[in-house]
Amino acid sequence: MKIALCHLSDLHIKTPSDPILTRAKAILSAVRPRLSKDVAPLLVCSGDIAYSGGKAQYDLAHSFIAEMQTALNEMGDRNLLGTIVVPGNHDCDFSAAGDARPHLISGIGSAIDEADLRGESMQDLLKVHNNFFDFAQKLANPPPLKHDRIGWTVSYQHDGGTILVRCLNTALLSRKEEVPAQLRFPLKAIPDRSGDSDFALTLFHHPYAWPPRKTDANCSDAWSPFQTSFSLAMSTMVLHTSARRRTVRPTMWKELLYRPMGQPGSI
Repeated sequence: MKIALCHLSDLHIKTPSDPILTRAKAILSAVRPRLSKDVAPLLVCSGDIAYSGGKAQYDLAHSFIAEMQTALNEMGDRNLLGTIVVPGNHDCDFSAAGDARPHLISGIGSAIDEADLRGESMQDLLKVHNNFFDFAQKLANPPPLKHDRIGWTVSYQHDGGTILVRCLNTALLSRKEEVPAQLRFPLKAIPDRSGDSDFALTLFHHPYAWPPRKTDANCSDAWSPFQTSFSLAMSTMVLHTSARRRTVRPTMWKELLYRPMGQPGSI
């Protein structure tokens, strides 16, 4: 079983004149040689699709992504498995945040894992992502339910194998001015890797440097169970592999992404 992970991130789409909107063909030309007849593409975007979470920005993004979806479906012998997006901090529409958001973030603080993920406070925090999830709904895959917009899963069947994708909204507590090592995320919102899967991908925006350091008493080794429960994690322009226990830079993508799964040395 082979898949090609077509990873986009940090597009920061703002206006119709943005250069990225003219580069779909160039991106696709780099993908085409790697799509042999037994490789199925999966299009993923790990956040910051828009510049400031505005509806007009997502209208532009939808046209761009739709162009790529159509082209990927026409490449090779395998159809596009799907398209998955998660939000980043630039996908927050802070004009819709209201006065309560800063106070809610400050109040939750290190007690984030004790918060009611389906409570009124969390739903108020998620208002800044309404435009993002409206955009996600227009894509091929259905978006998560309203009460599951912090962590959700998507699965695919391919060549007799199961591909599980866990999606995390690490921009839940994002601020307009973010500070590294201070962004918190409720670990209980990370979906379990339940059931049998041949390959588990975890998709999120913020790299590991953004949550509190391990020296924080409230976060000591907090990420350890998560870091050992995936085959591959993708965040903003960085890959993380549990098998190699290291961060993988973009220059190594070709080596990692197109190796057959289930064979020695595969991820």
